[in-house]
Amino acid sequence: MGWNFLLLHKKTTKSPMIETIVSKFQRFRNRLFQLFDYRAGATMDLIDALAATPTTDSVVKLSLSSLFGRTYSSLTDVLSSLFRTNLKILSTNEERNEQTLKVTQLLAGECAASALHKDITLFAIDCTADPRIYADKVRDRAMVHAPNHVPGQKPITVGHEYSVLVYLPDREEDKEKHWVVPLSVKRVESHQSGPEVGLLQLEEIVNHTVFKRSFCISVTDAAYSTRKWVIRGSKLPHVVQISRLRGNRKVYRMPADISEPRRGRPQLYGEELLLQNPSEPDLEEITTMISRKGRVYQVLLQRWNDVIMQGSKDEPTHEHPFDLLRVTVTDEKGKSVYRRPLWAMIAGAKRREVRSKDAQIAYGSRYDIEHYFRFGKLY
Repeated sequence: MGWNFLLLHKKTTKSPMIETIVSKFQRFRNRLFQLFDYRAGATMDLIDALAATPTTDSVVKLSLSSLFGRTYSSLTDVLSSLFRTNLKILSTNEERNEQTLKVTQLLAGECAASALHKDITLFAIDCTADPRIYADKVRDRAMVHAPNHVPGQKPITVGHEYSVLVYLPDREEDKEKHWVVPLSVKRVESHQSGPEVGLLQLEEIVNHTVFKRSFCISVTDAAYSTRKWVIRGSKLPHVVQISRLRGNRKVYRMPADISEPRRGRPQLYGEELLLQNPSEPDLEEITTMISRKGRVYQVLLQRWNDVIMQGSKDEPTHEHPFDLLRVTVTDEKGKSVYRRPLWAMIAGAKRREVRSKDAQIAYGSRYDIEHYFRFGKLY
């Protein structure tokens, strides 16, 4: 939907609700306009064209949009002037990051209006590929992961990878439509990894936006259940990280407290806990789940508190315990609905404030980012 669509409605209707929406939208547009130092008008026209174009095959088609009242040459001028503070000097990565952060802060402020009075603010982080197979001159192309449904073909492509952090709305009408709000999109350089960039995005969001006053939960897939995420995530006191764990992982209990001092190096790891054959959980509860078709499933939630993963000298993960959660779903006949149970880690200083059921629901919301990747990207 184009920006000008709402402006047109303001002229054709006097509905109080529409007028409120249009007024709020205009204020947001004006604040966004002020963030561009150069070619702000042309930049807003380009945003209008992008917003009104469901799919596009080339940049040239954007210049033909009725909302882009300029020539094709203005497109390259907009892109070369984007987030610059001086047209005569090329901006550095630090300067571009400062300018993009201002846009992120603006978007976060709009989301936080409905989120600050809630108990939990939910984010999802994942990576997606932008194939550039034939763009031989594009800088820093690499082999990146991309879903491939052709049997026998590897799930890779040639192009760029982007790390995306989205806000997951908590209103029921938004949950039913699986809407997400992308707050931060950063390209993953060939020398970086997706989880590494995602961690930087999370730190930026929870430290430099209005969400620094919120209790935040980030949900991610198994690629983010790494030692670096456990260690650096624990330094964010108001953030809890929920990540899937592969079922063949091995973790440890905390070592038993020994009152009498012993010679030698202190014990770092306690009892071994294999996810394929775990010991008795610390907590266990049974709840129900209703599918869209009205079927009732039984959900078994088992939780192991204060477990640690094996670290190294440079990454002392034994100092940062987390909780382990296993989710098993069965039907009315007691048969497992999924081939394998879901294993997830709940890490962070406030992890005990997240109930097992809430953690399961939060992780289920993670799949909304996959819908965004499928329907929200423009090529």
